[in-house]
Amino acid sequence: MDADQILDQCEATAEQRKWVMERLQRKNDAQAARAIGLHPDSVYKWLNKQALNRAVELLLADAVAAARLVLKDSAVEAAQTLKRHLLGRKGVEAANSILDRTGVHAVKETKHQHSGTLNIDVRERLVGRIARLAALDDQDAAAEEPDG
Repeated sequence: MDADQILDQCEATAEQRKWVMERLQRKNDAQAARAIGLHPDSVYKWLNKQALNRAVELLLADAVAAARLVLKDSAVEAAQTLKRHLLGRKGVEAANSILDRTGVHAVKETKHQHSGTLNIDVRERLVGRIARLAALDDQDAAAEEPDG
């Protein structure tokens, strides 16, 4: 059973899913609650807290499922890093590494009738598109700034 299935069985809300993800990385419930901006008492009052505790136990027992959950959560940050594209080579390498682990594949092979196999670097096209979007966002933000 994968992490999503486990959390679906708990009928976990988006906030509870964030808490479970943090709980996998923290020493206790209170630290995980604070990490997502909740008071620990709020977490202890959840009606499905026992089911969420069981989900944490199952995920900790299945390191692969837990790792996938953490990486899935990091995929959004990885895409944002690519979009900003301002963090330098190391940031882009880290973002690409996370995207690799979440299923965005770097190379797509296509057969051509006369020229054999042509490798198209999908990631480079994706990075280019994201960089163009980031540039447009920067232009929009600059246009919205008051003329001081």
